[in-house]
Amino acid sequence: ELQPGIAYAYQVIAREEKGLLGVDYNRSPKTNFTTQEKNDDDDKDDLLPGVADNPRDEVVAVEVYTTNGPAMARHTEYKGMVMANKINIDFQSKMTLIIREELIRELREMAVKVGANAIVGLRMETNSMIKGVLGDLEIMVYGTAVYFER
Repeated sequence: ELQPGIAYAYQVIAREEKGLLGVDYNRSPKTNFTTQEKNDDDDKDDLLPGVADNPRDEVVAVEVYTTNGPAMARHTEYKGMVMANKINIDFQSKMTLIIREELIRELREMAVKVGANAIVGLRMETNSMIKGVLGDLEIMVYGTAVYFER
């Protein structure tokens, strides 16, 4: 239960199984926020408050969940599966984090196109294709696009 006026920190941690190479924990930057003293119900009908008519803002506003439903959703409408992948990424590259972010952005864009405001059940899979000592990597990201109301 979040308390009003309290500072919180939020961080996403993704666990990546790497087969014989073990497990990696990929962490997002921490985001600090403070809850409001009271809930403003002025924008009750605005499901995505603060989002302008700019399509870029609409894409950024798509919420992404690894759970099977959006937090505190009253009503959820299924819009379809969304999937994106990238192949032939250098296995040792530090660019994999950037590529994951790009793939999630692609999913958000797809979600907006089908009228969704969230992606639930987000999953990421990696497959390595060995070529000599180093290998190439495929990253696949998928989930379910939904429209929900709180």
